[in-house]
Order: sequence, then structure tokens, then C-alpha cells
Amino acid sequence: MTTYHKPLSDYYNNKQTEKSNSNLHLIINNDNQLWPSHKSIPDDEKEGQWYYDRNDMDYNLEDTRIESIFRSPDIDHHELLGDLNDTMMHISQVINDSTLFSLTVKLGLGIGLSVLFLLLIITIIIIYREWLRRSIQWKNDTDYHSYHCNSCLEYAFGGKTTIKKMTGIRIGRLQNHHKDENDRYHKCIYDIENLWLLEKSRLVVFHETKLGSGEFCNVYKGAIEGLAPICKVNPSLATSATFKDCMCAVKMLPSIADDIAHADFIQEIKFMKSLKYHPHLISMLGISIDDNDNIMLLIEYCDLGDLLHLVRNKKNEIIMNHENEHSKLRIKDLVSFAWQISDGLEYLSGIGCVHRDVAARNILVNAANICKIADFGLCRLSDSFIYTDHDRRLPLKWMAPESLRSYEYSIKTDVWSYGVLLYEVFSFGQVPYAFLQTTEILKFLNSGARLNQPQYCPINIYTLMLQCWQDEPSLRPNFTEICSILRVILEDNFGHYGYMKAN
Repeated sequence: MTTYHKPLSDYYNNKQTEKSNSNLHLIINNDNQLWPSHKSIPDDEKEGQWYYDRNDMDYNLEDTRIESIFRSPDIDHHELLGDLNDTMMHISQVINDSTLFSLTVKLGLGIGLSVLFLLLIITIIIIYREWLRRSIQWKNDTDYHSYHCNSCLEYAFGGKTTIKKMTGIRIGRLQNHHKDENDRYHKCIYDIENLWLLEKSRLVVFHETKLGSGEFCNVYKGAIEGLAPICKVNPSLATSATFKDCMCAVKMLPSIADDIAHADFIQEIKFMKSLKYHPHLISMLGISIDDNDNIMLLIEYCDLGDLLHLVRNKKNEIIMNHENEHSKLRIKDLVSFAWQISDGLEYLSGIGCVHRDVAARNILVNAANICKIADFGLCRLSDSFIYTDHDRRLPLKWMAPESLRSYEYSIKTDVWSYGVLLYEVFSFGQVPYAFLQTTEILKFLNSGARLNQPQYCPINIYTLMLQCWQDEPSLRPNFTEICSILRVILEDNFGHYGYMKAN
């Protein structure tokens, strides 16, 4: 039996009552009517306060039984019954309020648990999806680089690739955004039988003799024993001793080279492999692999180095001896260089190639004063007239206005760059737009301003520069026209100079 104890004074307006030896026993009959009766109060309850008791656990008033109420004889029984009914109604209200509160608590608890459960499910789903994404990404990276390795082999070596044994060759890095990015590389597994491959036993690399270096490139002097692989690819060259037991330049990437450098390097190998032999283009002699499994590109060795350093180093000689027929380098040699370079670019434009990096630093000169266009890392073959790219490492000072504005490249943007190359050559290696920040170049060009005529530059050469720098691409000459212009300049000013001997 559950008993609730409540002082009667709480329900009778705090009336003062006296203790009594009698009590009123109330019974609820089947008609829910209260009937009073008297019985004596046990001795052990005489000193207690007056209470009411209930028998059951339910809050339903209909099931409530009032077992005993202690009262004062001064209280009228009918008044007591009336007050008791009011009290029971109040109790019912309290019980209902308690029930509502309990239901509210239970409902809130249920909602809270449901929300927590839902959050748990969402968290599990997110974790699973992230795990699945990483798994798929890992697989894609593996598949991509596996495919990329095969593509690299095709690019670098051409023809069919035979896998004979497992050997690691480092050709690129996995893309990632972590602190150890520079240390993560993907290794391709293969061994190659190919016409372009030179056994490393027949190659000597002179690491102490660095011929040049770029942002992500080192070039060392080397030596090839026997015939270079190019003689196998182009048998007509085998009859010449030019590429037998010859010196070569060995181009390789440093350990800090990023993904873009690797991609450009592979692109350069692919492009050079596709080229036919041309006297004014640097030739790829072959490819080899060093002890650390790095790919090495073997190209022609040019004794005099790049054209930019050559004209800088020979500036005084050219100025002081430009009329001296016995001088090693004269102004007319510079004009001949200009024609040779335009001849090589005419060939490239004829096969739909956009070089995108025509500059004096990318022209090599051999001991016979023959210029050869090099560095094909940015070369692109395009079927359309305009090629669009957003490369992050582009030579801004050599770029045409349309390239600076919208990253558009074409044969005519190479013509613009060729005009800047002429400025470099006839200014003896001055930096173009040295008086401007790179961010100011486009504004300078849009105003119609152009580079000034170098001090020792012939007027007809400067006129050609200005033609190359026409703002409207269609107004610029093509390389066939440039070759013709320079041929006329050589014949009219220097007689039979022998500029055709390179062919």
C-alpha cells in the first residue's frame, strides 16, 4: 500500500484544530459516495498530525480509498466532507500535473535519445564514406600512375615496351598536400628493350661539369661510347661520325622536382622523339637510366652553350671587332643566328607545333656557330589555330598580349616571342622590360609602347622586331616570311655569307 501523508491544515485554509481521540473513517461506496463512520484512534497515533491515506499505486481518483482522517470535534462533518471533495479535486489536479510532467520528461528523453542515435548513424555514414573515398582515391592513384607509367614509357621510348624483369624507375610523384610532399614519389616497375634506350654501361656522366640548370632541371656533360641510339632510329645518320663516340648533354631532374616538372620532362621526351632530324633543332640522342633509377635525357652537346650567355660573354668582342673579318663573332653572325632560329621555328610551325618558350636561353650554339632550338618542355601540338593553357610557369616577358590577357597561344604568339629573342641577341643579352614589374607589362603593351631599338641593332632588324610585335596577331609575319626577310638582309648587307650551309 502506498501512503501519502499530507497535513489537513494545508487543505482547510490553515484552520487551527485540536487533536481528538476520535476520527472519522470515510468509505467510498460503489456509487462513489463518501460515508462517514467512527472508530477509535489507536494510542500510537494520538500524538500524530491529521493525515489522509490512499491504498493503491494509481493516480486515478476513482480508485482512491481514504482510509483515515483525524479531525477535531469542532469541525462539522458535512463541512469536512465538502472540504474533502475540494481536496480530492486538488489532489486529482496535482496528480494530472505530475502525470503530464512525467510524460513530458519521457517524451523529451525519447527525442534526445533519437537525436543522439541519428547523429551516431550520420557520423558512421560520414566515416564510412570518407574511408570509401580514400580507398577509391588510392585505387585511382595506383591505377592512374600505373597507366601513367606505361604512358611515360610510350612517350619516352616509343613503340612497343617489353617487361622483362622488375626494376623500379622513379618518374613522378603522387599528388598530395602533406608536409612530406617533396619526399613522396611513385615508382614504376619495368625494364625496357627499345631503340631509344642506351645501356648505362655505355654512358659516362661528368657530374662535376654542369652545363646548365633551370628551376627544375640540371644538365651535365656526358660521353657516349659507340653509336648513339638516334643512329638506330635514323639509320641515315649512322654513316656520319657525328653521333659515334660523341659528347652529349645529360639532362635530368633533381630530387626537388615537382609534378609539373616531371610532366614537362616527359612531354619534352615525347616531343623530341617525334621530331625528325633538323639541323636547327637540338636532337635527342637517346635515353638512359642511372643507378638511382632516374631517367636521363641525352641530347646533342653544343660547345658554345646557350645563345644568351654567348652574346653576353662576347659583347665586347662583337662591338670592338664587328668590322674585323677575323673576329670569331660579329654582327653578321648575329643576323645569321636570327635566320637559323627562324628556320627551325618554320619547321616547327609547319608541323603545328607551338613552342611557347622561344627565348635566347633556349637556343644552343655548337662550335661551328650553328644554332639549335632546345627546351621543348612547353611545346604543344595543336590541330586548332589557338592553343589555350593556364600553366603556372610561363615566361611572361616573352609572351604576346593575347597570352598575357587570356592564356592563348598560337604560331603568332611564338612570332612575338621571336621578336623578343631578337631584342636579347642584338642588345647582347639585356633583360627585356627590365624597367617594368611583370604586372606592368600588359599595361605597357596595351598603351602601344614597345622595347626600344638596341644600340648596335641594324635598323632593318629592329623593323622586323616591330613587325613581330604587332598587337593584332594576323598582322604579324609568319616564320616563312621571317626567313625570307632575313635571307634578303644577309644577302644585301653581307654578301654570300654562307647562312645556307647548315642545311
